[in-house]
Amino acid sequence: MAGSASAADSWAVRLLLVLFGAGALFLAVQGWNGESPASSLREVSKLLDQASNPHPKGRWVGDLKAACAQREQRLAKLVRPGAVDSAPLARYSARVLAVHRAYARRVARVRAPKPYRPDLAQIRRFNATQDQVLLRVTVAARKGDLQGAAQHAMALRELAGRANAVFVRLGLGDCAFRASGMPL
Repeated sequence: MAGSASAADSWAVRLLLVLFGAGALFLAVQGWNGESPASSLREVSKLLDQASNPHPKGRWVGDLKAACAQREQRLAKLVRPGAVDSAPLARYSARVLAVHRAYARRVARVRAPKPYRPDLAQIRRFNATQDQVLLRVTVAARKGDLQGAAQHAMALRELAGRANAVFVRLGLGDCAFRASGMPL
């Protein structure tokens, strides 16, 4: 009995050391960015809450994963243009846009439990923004503006970076936007 109590105490001490170390590291990094200590503490608290909560489960997660898998399968079937020329890029970009619009329609039908509705709404906003940017890439390529298409494609990569953080946090790493969905 005494051995199990010391093992539990040892585990608790290790957990506190890990939490303290993570908090101290986070505060040090945030301090270098010029944020207030109170703001940093709120962020540490938020990160610890997220880390302690398991990834969501349920039908809505399965529906999202299925929509993502179908999106990736369709994108994988598209043949990238061999040369960077405006006409082939415009055709390819339009096909990518069609795949993403179909994906966004499937995601629009997904219903999440109340605690995850803000996350799902954020994913839908990412989808709407992605649709707009892909349309800009396609229009620029149709006009023969490869530089403009490249600039819009860069915005698409930045959006993917923000969206992917949300997907990973929710345990939906399979839904992360990949290079297969980037026209350039």
